[in-house]
Amino acid sequence: MKMAQMESINDLRGEYPVLLLDDIMSELDSARRQYLSDKIKDKQVILTCTDADAAGKSGSARLFEVRSGKIIV
Repeated sequence: MKMAQMESINDLRGEYPVLLLDDIMSELDSARRQYLSDKIKDKQVILTCTDADAAGKSGSARLFEVRSGKIIV
């Protein structure tokens, strides 16, 4: 649903919105994680997760870890 909304906004405004995904990767199997990663790779996305490996790492992705209330780059 969020991907369809993103495309609709892009059609109307000519640019993609920031996509916020909260811990979605823990709900998906590896094939669906890869599919989602491929679909969002050229978009501006904020993705939260509890397992950094599940989030994957692609292109210009940056990983920020929050530990004891502090952001670790």
